[in-house]
Amino acid sequence: MNLNYRLLNVNNHHIHVAFSDHTIHLKNNQVLNELLKNEALACRDIAQTLKQNYQEQMKRHLNISTDSIALEILGHVYPHKIASILYTILPALKSMPGFILDKTDIIDIGESGYDSNRWIWDRLEPLYTAIVDRLH
Repeated sequence: MNLNYRLLNVNNHHIHVAFSDHTIHLKNNQVLNELLKNEALACRDIAQTLKQNYQEQMKRHLNISTDSIALEILGHVYPHKIASILYTILPALKSMPGFILDKTDIIDIGESGYDSNRWIWDRLEPLYTAIVDRLH
C-alpha cells in the first residue's frame, strides 16, 4: 500500500500521518518521541487531532475512542514501560501467552475488524489515567 504521509501540527510538533480506509498510520519517530517525552497527556491531543483530520480527509467518523488511540500510541512508543505498568495494574497479563508490546516504525491504528489488536486498547481504555500517571 502506497501511503501519502503529511505533517500535522500538534502542540508545535509536526507529526507524520497518513490515512486509509478505517485506519490511521502514524510514524513513530523522534518528533513523536519529543512530543511525548515530557508530557504523556499530549497523547490525548495527538489522538483528538488524528481523529479530526481523519474525518476531514476521509469524510467519515473514525470509530475508535480518543483514549484507545492514545493508549495504542503510548504502547508502541514506550512498549517496555507500558508493559511493566500493565503487569503492575493487571498481574494476570503476565500469564497471557503472546501479550507482547513492540516498538514499530509505523503505528497502524485501525477500527475494530481492521486492526487485530484494537480489542486490547479498547479494553485498557478505562485504565488510561492510571497508566499515564505511572508513565513519568
